Amino acid sequence: MHALVKSAAKAALRAFPFTVRLELACRIQNKALSSGPFGCNVCGAKFGEFRPRSTEDDMRRAYALPEHIDPYDNPLDRARGNVRRICPQCGEAERERFLFYLLDKLLLPESRVLHAAAGVFAQRNLRARCRYVSSSFAGSPLAMRKENLCALSFRDAEFDFVICFHVLEHIPDDNAALLEIRRVLKPGGAAILCVPMVPDDVTREDLTLGREDRVRQFGHPDHFRLYGADFADRLRKAGFKVAEHQPQIDVPEPEFRRLGLIDSDRIFICYR
Repeated sequence: MHALVKSAAKAALRAFPFTVRLELACRIQNKALSSGPFGCNVCGAKFGEFRPRSTEDDMRRAYALPEHIDPYDNPLDRARGNVRRICPQCGEAERERFLFYLLDKLLLPESRVLHAAAGVFAQRNLRARCRYVSSSFAGSPLAMRKENLCALSFRDAEFDFVICFHVLEHIPDDNAALLEIRRVLKPGGAAILCVPMVPDDVTREDLTLGREDRVRQFGHPDHFRLYGADFADRLRKAGFKVAEHQPQIDVPEPEFRRLGLIDSDRIFICYR
């Protein structure tokens, strides 16, 4: 029944132009938050406190896991700790707020941007600032295009930036995706990447694991790997020049606190 309702909702959404779909989704999530010491640079909300991470029971239901599985008992969550600061309006995490801090210094109105698996408020923000295309592998009605990162439909050298956050770990052949991302970038263009990682370990990968073992080892039932300190080397092997960015280094302390950033996030800007 749930699948039928979801399918019907998607079909109903597709009856509207994309701009209407996006605005409707943003209005549904909008909570008119406009005051407080903290803020979100993705949706523009201001508020008194961030939302904590989901409870174990919430995540168990979301992942369809049995009672004996703790969805947070894995190397990824042990590495980044129990602190999560989620925007209470748009639901974006710390890594997206760090992304938008960096984008403020990178984007120009003429920049052509491809964004994989973007949230609705992120799309509304960026559509107003650059020549923007959002994509979804599953063909979500809240994305502009259905695209496979391993076989993009775009021409060579079409984009100035490709944004890909917490997507590569869901792809069995992540190197194929990296090569395809590099193909559609203009010379001098950049892929802006973020993945779940344990910085003091090496990448662990296993395409044969079942859902429960993936949760235990990689932190999510749909992850094929957990990246480590060698992630930058994987990017260089795909032909990129890599610059690693960290919130505690790149962001002034007052802005770091206001945006609720965390030390463990890493964003990699990978130049063609």
